[in-house]
Amino acid sequence: MSERRRKRYSGADGDGLVADHHGPETGAPIILLHGGGQTRRAWDRTAAALAQADCLAITVDQRGHGDSDWPEEGAYRFFDFARDAAELATQVHDNTGQAPSLVGASLGGIAGLIAQLDTNQHAFSRLILVDITPRMDPRGVSKITGFMRENLEEGFATLDEAADAIRSYLPHRKRLRTLLRDFRA
Repeated sequence: MSERRRKRYSGADGDGLVADHHGPETGAPIILLHGGGQTRRAWDRTAAALAQADCLAITVDQRGHGDSDWPEEGAYRFFDFARDAAELATQVHDNTGQAPSLVGASLGGIAGLIAQLDTNQHAFSRLILVDITPRMDPRGVSKITGFMRENLEEGFATLDEAADAIRSYLPHRKRLRTLLRDFRA
């Protein structure tokens, strides 16, 4: 894994957003925004690969996730995440002199898409969407949100139990032999 340097950014409402920088500070900046219920650590492998390619990969805990601040007023609408994404783009541009690319998964992709469409000047030089599209099929959305809600109250007792639930939802995907290795720092 690449060396990570912890940084702090300000969100649109002044709340702190914690990020890790991977790769050279002079590299092309790429902001990586995770999905709901994840943290910046979801991007560690991707950030390491980007750092090896001499890019500056910036993995960010979005508001209410990981080490970032949790706004008390409960501002967790898509638009709030999008305003943070646009503010991040401005700060990264100011620090590097380059408009960043954004790679966003699910919630991060929605935030990036709204930020890109909502700003007068495009916030990002590139926008890469993961697990999200500009036009979503309501049946697909219903299927995945139903799966996510199935164990919302009780959770999972073990990683194996969670892996089994995911495998039943995605039977075509190969199950990892070792579940814990991906969670070690």
